[in-house]
Amino acid sequence: MAWVATNFNGTETISPDKPIRDFREWACYKDVEIESEHGEMDFTIPLPKGTIRKLIGKELTWKDDPVELIKSPNQFGKEANNESESKGHW
Repeated sequence: MAWVATNFNGTETISPDKPIRDFREWACYKDVEIESEHGEMDFTIPLPKGTIRKLIGKELTWKDDPVELIKSPNQFGKEANNESESKGHW
């Protein structure tokens, strides 16, 4: 899934894989090839303040390890679909 973490300056981030500490921020480097050029690119994306708290129910600081987001079994399952369908028939 995805990983969330908070940089030294308080910026909240999300990454496709577990990020690593890179000086004072979290980074998720991946090898890329563009027009026959090889290199690494950081795939970490900044999030609006408060997003991590909404996603995992607590705030993270620079001292905390990254947290993996895992989809709950019923989040997008049959029960959720039936509930949304029944709401549309009011």
